[in-house]
Amino acid sequence: MKIKILLLIISLIPLTSCFDYKELNNRFIIEGIGIDYIDNEYVVTYEIVNTSKKEDKSMSSITINGKDKILSNAFNNANIKLSKEPTLSHTKVLLISEDLAKKGLEEVLLYIIREPSIPHNIYPIITANPPKDIIENNKNTELISEAIKNMIEKNDHNDSIITHESFISFVSDVINPLKDGYLNYLNIEEDEPIIKSISLFKDDKLITTLNKKESSILEVLTNKSKYYLTEVSCTEDKIINIGLYQNNSTKIIPKDNSININTTLNATILEDECNLDFRNPDTINNLIPKVEEKINKELESIYNTLLNYNIDTLGIKDIYYKKNKNKDFNYQTITPSFNTTVHLKRNGLIFEVIPNA
Repeated sequence: MKIKILLLIISLIPLTSCFDYKELNNRFIIEGIGIDYIDNEYVVTYEIVNTSKKEDKSMSSITINGKDKILSNAFNNANIKLSKEPTLSHTKVLLISEDLAKKGLEEVLLYIIREPSIPHNIYPIITANPPKDIIENNKNTELISEAIKNMIEKNDHNDSIITHESFISFVSDVINPLKDGYLNYLNIEEDEPIIKSISLFKDDKLITTLNKKESSILEVLTNKSKYYLTEVSCTEDKIINIGLYQNNSTKIIPKDNSININTTLNATILEDECNLDFRNPDTINNLIPKVEEKINKELESIYNTLLNYNIDTLGIKDIYYKKNKNKDFNYQTITPSFNTTVHLKRNGLIFEVIPNA
């Protein structure tokens, strides 16, 4: 399957498609595509921009779906229900049901690659809810596809774990024998799309989905983290809440029989239930090692999760291949060492550890 996809990518790179403004007026503009797998059939759903004067103008979009046991036929069955030619070049997101992703995405990837009218920079997203339901039951005036695209591209929430993984970058991971891919995982909460976690793949199959905390820690390891939260105990029943910021500071360094994973994080005290005196250097000296130890344990836990599922999201095999040119290297046999450095600041002041005299 990987070879087929690679050959298709190479052969289809020159192909592009576009339509001028006049042509667009005579076409249905497809903003989003949903693909389910229900009762052994593919179900393709289009979210279409509502430009018809005859339609209810309070509706921002209309939906059409088609189904068949063969994916290309499901797309064709959706197309023949349209009164105008569909324009797929404006498609922004590709919603894929969790059940289909667990079955495997080979047919989906091959179809999208073969279809030159679908842009390869669309965002593929795994959904907890059936994509058909997500698109058809949208109660907001904004198109659900537009809302999801904006959520991914703006990504302006401090605690966001949203990845910018595009279709073509995901395919690159799928065909790479030395690395595994991952995608955003979307839920609908109170009629709003929410991305709180990441789905992990082995080749083209979804293996597991991390929770929000695990996803945020994984993003530290992949250098895609903006911000995440942790906590350390200051007494038996009280804690200190800490916000952690990263800026491409994780380095994975291969050794012969081990691997060093070093990361540097800036930390901010968000809540101190113990009312510690941070003007006292000993307070900082005592706290920072606890924070670093906690982060090391969290990073190690996610690393072990990947090992347990035999998933190489971090590209460890690729790193060792560049070192020793051995594609058959078994990364599960190496011993990881996690080394976190924390720079702590509070209320705009940076506190540095003062070595003991």
